[in-house]
Amino acid sequence: MRLYLLAAPLAWWSCAAVAATVTQPNREDEIVVVGETMKEAQKQAQIYVNEVGIAAGERPTARWVDPICPKAIGLAPDKEVIVRRQIRELVRQVGAPLGREDCAANLLVVFTDGPEAVVARMTQKGSALLRGMPASVAQEIRTGAAPIRWFYQTDVRSREGMGSSDVVNPALLTAVSGQPEGPAIRYGDDGLLNVKGSSHIASQSVRTIKHATVIVDVLRAKGNSLRAITDYAALVGLAEIKFGASPQRSILSMFDPQAPVSELSKRDVAMLTGLYRIHLDRRAEQQRRTLVNRILKTDLEAEARRAQ
Repeated sequence: MRLYLLAAPLAWWSCAAVAATVTQPNREDEIVVVGETMKEAQKQAQIYVNEVGIAAGERPTARWVDPICPKAIGLAPDKEVIVRRQIRELVRQVGAPLGREDCAANLLVVFTDGPEAVVARMTQKGSALLRGMPASVAQEIRTGAAPIRWFYQTDVRSREGMGSSDVVNPALLTAVSGQPEGPAIRYGDDGLLNVKGSSHIASQSVRTIKHATVIVDVLRAKGNSLRAITDYAALVGLAEIKFGASPQRSILSMFDPQAPVSELSKRDVAMLTGLYRIHLDRRAEQQRRTLVNRILKTDLEAEARRAQ
């Protein structure tokens, strides 16, 4: 297995400008068009959120709470610096927590021609890295053909910020008092929380991203610029994106031969910006609705600018 230097850019995408003549609508037609535009924009925003898998089902989303410290390996040192700086700039732009320049890496982007070997070595050292995801997804990450693959380590914390590793042993509390102190909530393998109080609006715990790993297969990603690949890695590194997601008008469709995108879209940035403003202790449905509204606002503003 070798770690490769990925030249930037490796290839250029070009597009031809198309001229069109538009007939000026009357006022009645304009009202109908605006109404249809709103409906379609809302539909597309909902499709985007559903496809990326943010806050899917009844499980609230996870995001970074601790400072993010990106690091790239496998490139020439100057290219690794470019990747790290580009990700740090996006972290600032969307309002996510950012670590110091010299902080210990917790968002790792690996460039390699042997992704299967990288995943095997990482999961040998940390056997729980792929735990909690569907077996088919874990297998795809281990041996699949995706040009870019990623996975997360998440944690569950109380609303007050106490993590699962900080929890008092419930068995000890039972031995002392006869009853565990307060309700306990379990989220899969993320750990057991001991939290007090309840709310009909807010959850008693929040999910957070502790570590994110993004592995770039330089052979399968060949033909894309380093900047585009870094945009892709940054998006899946900052949000809990469903593996294999490829919504339209997103950098996640970079490898779609029918409609490739070569940079973060306005929708991508709007989603990330909304993600770092939503309440983590809200229900998944509320979180999705907030993100849809953020993306809808961005899409309608872009449509209005095009109409001017």
